[in-house]
Amino acid sequence: MAKTNDVTFQRGEYQSCLYAWDTVDAVMSQQAIKEAETKFLPMPMPKDTSEANKARYRQYLARAVLWGATERTLSSLVGAAFQKVPTLTVPSAIDYVGSDIDGSGLSIYQQSQLVLSDVMKRARHALLVDYPQTQRPASQADLRSGRIRATVASISARRVVNWRTRRVGAEYKLDLVVIFEDHEEETEDGFGVETIPQYRVLRLTDEGYTQEVWRKREDKDEWFLFTQPFFILDGKGSKWDEIPLTFVGSVNNDPSPDKSPMLSMAEKEIAHYQVGADCRHSAYMTGQAQPVITGLTEKWRDHMEKQGIYFGSNAPLLLPENATADLLQTQGNTQAEREREYIEKMINSLGARLVQPGGAVKTATEAQDDNEQEHSVLSLAVSNVSEAYVKCLEWIKRFMNVEGDAIYEINQDYTRKQLDPQMLTAAALWWDKGQWPLSDMRNWQRKTGLVDPEKTDEQIDEELSANPPGLNLGDA
Repeated sequence: MAKTNDVTFQRGEYQSCLYAWDTVDAVMSQQAIKEAETKFLPMPMPKDTSEANKARYRQYLARAVLWGATERTLSSLVGAAFQKVPTLTVPSAIDYVGSDIDGSGLSIYQQSQLVLSDVMKRARHALLVDYPQTQRPASQADLRSGRIRATVASISARRVVNWRTRRVGAEYKLDLVVIFEDHEEETEDGFGVETIPQYRVLRLTDEGYTQEVWRKREDKDEWFLFTQPFFILDGKGSKWDEIPLTFVGSVNNDPSPDKSPMLSMAEKEIAHYQVGADCRHSAYMTGQAQPVITGLTEKWRDHMEKQGIYFGSNAPLLLPENATADLLQTQGNTQAEREREYIEKMINSLGARLVQPGGAVKTATEAQDDNEQEHSVLSLAVSNVSEAYVKCLEWIKRFMNVEGDAIYEINQDYTRKQLDPQMLTAAALWWDKGQWPLSDMRNWQRKTGLVDPEKTDEQIDEELSANPPGLNLGDA
């Protein structure tokens, strides 16, 4: 049972996700998985606690190499989603989100890439719309100068340790969110930075939405209320009736964590990492010839040990009469190598084929079928990220007290459209015979890259009217 006022309490669903998050995070970095040591690469002789065995394990660990298929696949999936610039439509008063959505110079495009990557890795992320504390509603001068503006904080799933919902009328709303933070403060000499752990608590009370901060006492192992709860106000100076935080998941955006889309691939890659370590260890052990000398007397043995034994064409080996010397060479163990190849095939079937071309030539239809499952998972995650940002933009509008449409849509068409002469000829005939609506033709042109995907129909019409047919070479 949690202690009274235990701000460090971690929700059960949070704790159950740690295995998946640790596993996926480990395969994203060679350094991370090696720093984990025995967590992902067990010690071959764990009961032997001698220094010699520990030294052997360090050598075993050093020879292990992470394949990196999961990380490359993730980069490919995010790259596919952002191969076209997302659509952003916002009122001019908040168009700053296109260049700086978080107050540190990160654009909505860059931030959403990081969010999508996190959703694909951990199936969970959080976006919090925040606003500076003010004693009065922001004036138009404040808004125009940018001194006061709403921002969107991108929060890793690991940071949101606790949450709770309650029913308000006909819907469920978040009424508690606890976020673990690292607060940075300048050291006394003005050069260093001191990191102070703290918890930010977001609450929805009967009076409105509040924030408070908890920190740890320096002399005691306990947490105390560092800042008293304070109300967050919107652009009109009114209290909020909801917490402007949304979760982003791989299945949906409700508070319940989803299953990581990359977990199965990550588990296979860890198995590949372990078997690969065995392969390299086996190659090291069996790849070195073992010298064997027979027929030595104790005197010759002691003499040779004192002088040293050298093998090679430039080091003649002098032996007594009837003595022999030989090299033992064992055959390599191919079982571990076969196992590694089998795991690689499983990883390919889970999505690594997106970034690692296979040996067989495939038609466009076959390639599309192979990637359909991965793209469906990606499409769902992309849709969730887009919806989360639309919600955040609506909250920003309320904070900034502005009206107008707010749209953010990330591309979900990941298939490269191929153009060929037959298709172009057919398109011209359909248009010439009046069998193709203008709007459909324009959409096709955008998707195939014949025209700039960002241009509207009105912009295309305006440019066409300004440019007469032909090369316009004049009378010369």
